[in-house]
Amino acid sequence: MKKLTLLMAFLHAFAFTMLSQEVQVKGRVTSAEDGSALPGASVVVKGTNTATVTDPEGNYSIRVPAGATTLVVSFIGMKTQEVEIAGQTTINIAMQPEVIGMEEVVVTALGISKERKTIGYAVQDVKSEDLTRVPNLNMINSLNGRVAGLQVTSASGVAGSSSYITIRGANSITGNNQPLFVVDGIPIDNSMNASGNPDNGSNNLLEGVAYSNRAIDLNPEDIESVTVLKGGAASALYGIRAANGVIIITTKKGKASKEGFGTIDVSSSVAFDQVNKLPELQNKFVQGQGGKYLGPETRNRYSWGPKADTMYWDGSTNNKYDKHGFLVGASDPNAKIKFTPYDNLNNFFQTGITYNNSVSFSGGNENSSFYANLTNLSTTGIVPKNTFDKTSIKISGETKVSQKITIEGSANYIKSGGNRIQQGSNLSGVMLGLLRTPISFDNSNGYSDPANTPEAYMFPDGTPRSYRGQLPDGSAIYDNPYWTVNKNKFKDDVDRLIGYVGFKYNIVQGVNISYKLGTDYTSDKRFGYFAKYSGANGAGQIQKDNHNTHIINSDLILTITSKISDDINYNLLVGNNLYQEKYEQSYIEGNGIAQVDFYHLSNVSSYVIRQNIQKFRTAALYANADFSYKSFLNLTLTGREEWSTTLPKGNNAFFFPSASMSIVFTELEGLKNNPTLSFAKLRASIAKTANDAPVYYTSSTYAQANYGDGWTAGISFPYLGLTGYSWGNTAGNPNLKPEFTQSIEGGIDVRLIKNRVGFSFTYFRNKSTDLILTVPVAASSGYVEVAMNAASMENKGVEITADVDIIKSQDLRWNLGVNYSKINNKVLSLAEGVENVFLGGFEGAQVRAVKGYSYGSLFGTVFVKDAKGNIVIDSRPTVNGEPNENYGYPMMSDKEEAFGSTLPDWTAGINTTLSFRGFSLYALLDIRQGGVMWNGTRGALVSYGMAKETEDRGTQTIFKGKLAKLEGGEFVYDGNGNIITEGDNNIQVVKGESWYNGLGGGFAGPSEQFTEKINWIRLREVSVSYSIPQSLLKGSFVKGITLTASGKNLWLKTSYKGIDPETNLMGAYNAQGIDYFNMPNTRSYVFGVKFSF
Repeated sequence: MKKLTLLMAFLHAFAFTMLSQEVQVKGRVTSAEDGSALPGASVVVKGTNTATVTDPEGNYSIRVPAGATTLVVSFIGMKTQEVEIAGQTTINIAMQPEVIGMEEVVVTALGISKERKTIGYAVQDVKSEDLTRVPNLNMINSLNGRVAGLQVTSASGVAGSSSYITIRGANSITGNNQPLFVVDGIPIDNSMNASGNPDNGSNNLLEGVAYSNRAIDLNPEDIESVTVLKGGAASALYGIRAANGVIIITTKKGKASKEGFGTIDVSSSVAFDQVNKLPELQNKFVQGQGGKYLGPETRNRYSWGPKADTMYWDGSTNNKYDKHGFLVGASDPNAKIKFTPYDNLNNFFQTGITYNNSVSFSGGNENSSFYANLTNLSTTGIVPKNTFDKTSIKISGETKVSQKITIEGSANYIKSGGNRIQQGSNLSGVMLGLLRTPISFDNSNGYSDPANTPEAYMFPDGTPRSYRGQLPDGSAIYDNPYWTVNKNKFKDDVDRLIGYVGFKYNIVQGVNISYKLGTDYTSDKRFGYFAKYSGANGAGQIQKDNHNTHIINSDLILTITSKISDDINYNLLVGNNLYQEKYEQSYIEGNGIAQVDFYHLSNVSSYVIRQNIQKFRTAALYANADFSYKSFLNLTLTGREEWSTTLPKGNNAFFFPSASMSIVFTELEGLKNNPTLSFAKLRASIAKTANDAPVYYTSSTYAQANYGDGWTAGISFPYLGLTGYSWGNTAGNPNLKPEFTQSIEGGIDVRLIKNRVGFSFTYFRNKSTDLILTVPVAASSGYVEVAMNAASMENKGVEITADVDIIKSQDLRWNLGVNYSKINNKVLSLAEGVENVFLGGFEGAQVRAVKGYSYGSLFGTVFVKDAKGNIVIDSRPTVNGEPNENYGYPMMSDKEEAFGSTLPDWTAGINTTLSFRGFSLYALLDIRQGGVMWNGTRGALVSYGMAKETEDRGTQTIFKGKLAKLEGGEFVYDGNGNIITEGDNNIQVVKGESWYNGLGGGFAGPSEQFTEKINWIRLREVSVSYSIPQSLLKGSFVKGITLTASGKNLWLKTSYKGIDPETNLMGAYNAQGIDYFNMPNTRSYVFGVKFSF
């Protein structure tokens, strides 16, 4: 009996020990639809922190603690499943697809994660693979064509140039219209700061170089997803910075791995960039005027000389501008060598090359995770000597220090910058000098590598060689492009740190508190110079310009998740935000270089010194309440009370509410699991958001004194050892308010035929009021203008998205997606006495905000028209008894007209993905219809005789229009002052130099003839990839290999007569639609490989 008792005790102890030990459970996670493996699926032991993820073949292995009963398995696009362990050691899970990811969690404002189906407003996201499939230097460009209502315009195709982004149009007249960027909960800077004398304001954007917007610093390899919050309800929790929408960027995090070691990903790619479109130039006429050749020594600017096929070189050796000698006519006895036109334009640009190498290491276990990445990008641009480099180092991680407390942190250091090239309305601009150069002048001087051969662009005495010769002091008038890229340098050097630290504390089940403190610090150091004898600055100039931006953000959040009953769930969130931003610019300009090629600020004769410091803070209390009834009826209410130091003391607090609702009809009993109607949701929202007031607009400030008479360099203080200040031109307003935007939105989301077909429709209306303008005031006030809340504007439109799985089998999948958006913008009111607000442009062609017109409409000079809009032809044979030189030609009006909006009428994107086993083909077609652009480049080239259309010079033509009615040899006018016309024009005239260099050209003629419609269809992206089968890699330490070949902008169809119209001279600025010797855009061919270990 004693032995039996001892045996039973031993067996009981053994059983207890065995039960208390962990059990290894393994298996495979697949799709129930086609049996394909689901790599990266999350497998969690319910009620514990024990977790793992599946490998590329869907396999997993996890240690299950004693007492655990359930595994929770989740994967994006699949329904989360709970599987009973029940003593099993092998558990295979076949996951069912969920409705378009309607159970999928989407990151919304403040990092709040919500099920997609519960959201009461439109939201779209872009995944990591879409950002990296076809690499872009600026990650913003990867959003183009993918999101309805979102528009991106790249400034140009040169390395490091900016991109301008808007969501659902513009909401401010003079303020910022780009969305707020938030990375892992931290608002970051996406500004584009120009260099040049700050006194010149936005005019600095019409010349200078192509600057970067700061989102270019973000590394696409680090990004997990981008969520675009479009409407007010989506972004209202950001309050005073939310009127333009929000771009929520979630970066990659480490995940629990099967072995706990982690994954190493290594990727490498090389891209080849080429100019995708250039203006057409004539190649039949040489330099000169009136059919007479006038060479560089005459300083003549035009190409109205004789025909090229009548010209010869005389072979002389004393022409310093050309080795072939001087140009002479065929009848000249010295004619020896037949002249062949030079092709300066096509010989200038080079194939740009971008190398992009990245390595990341991530992993974790049930308590901790980490992610680290190092990426280096190096670009040489299509313009010689143009470079851009970026190195990004990111480390992030989180760890559970106890069952209730988790700490987290991230640090991302970016080093970027490069050599930038002069452009635009700039006598040293590359495109200005390049396109105006006649076909009889060789910018390269016959050298095969002119960018690296000083003799191509410079004489032995160090003065420039260019087609317009030299001024008496040796300076160029227009710089040779090779002189510019070598002698007019501009370099930026950016150091940036984006990071945060935080914690999460689980007080009790369903109650959590979290805190995150983040920062974004940018130091942008710039140094540039114009060499002595340069066209833009003959005396030479040095610029040293430092921009520093520092953002500090703090969020403390309490969340409560519970339920009122089995049918009603709720989630409450209350929080506090503190935000501070400081910007400082220190600008030093030295003019008059004494010692040639010595670029030091001690080597100049005069200085311009400017300093600009801006600092503001905001504080806010906010709340979010989500209620759900049986997942059928979902309601979200938010509110944010915010205080800002940019607003008047005592009147600087404003409340920003929102409400959104969704009704999911397919949660009703009669519609659940319907084989035809998979999902249907009706949604609606209303919200109030704002743009903050500009810094220091509530009080009048002093400015550094300066005086100019328009003829001399003027006087700028400090002067003769004395400092001087004067009242600024703008009077402060102690009653200033933010710019408010009221938003309403409604829509429907539908999925059909077992989730194979999807459709979404959204209507929205945003009305912005109290928009801030500077309004003219009487000079007796001592000011020129005063800041006021004095304008209103409206955006309304529709967005449509659709997708269909055409083929969906285990081996073959074919998906097609479409998005469409149409936005109508209208300026409703401006301040009394303000007829228009200038946004940017030139005399005769300006982008403005005008009451009754779309924001950003283009206005300019026009031909005289009759009451019906027909061009009036001058029918007077004589004027004052003398022959009328304008007889038979159109006439220029002294009025200006609106040519249309620079915004598109509508945009669309069509994407398709075709995959077969390891192969995948992706293509994205981008369509734009409507909007206008001023082709100032073409206008100037017509005047200079270099445009292709001027090859018809000397031909007879009859201009389209109506003949002016005459009485007694004078025009007859109607009661509204319009010239009365009679009959179609039938007067034949010569279309020659006097016409093109006069009213038919861009300098003396109306700008309407050079304003063009912007329509295009472009193959924005195409990619082919192949993943090596797992069976070939089995047993090795390599988990995956993917080979990729892709392209950007490979095909473009547009009627625009210049460069690719997806460019803008002023970069990431409100004034869009300006082309004046812009840098061209590019097409790219990219080849890459990615290894996973």
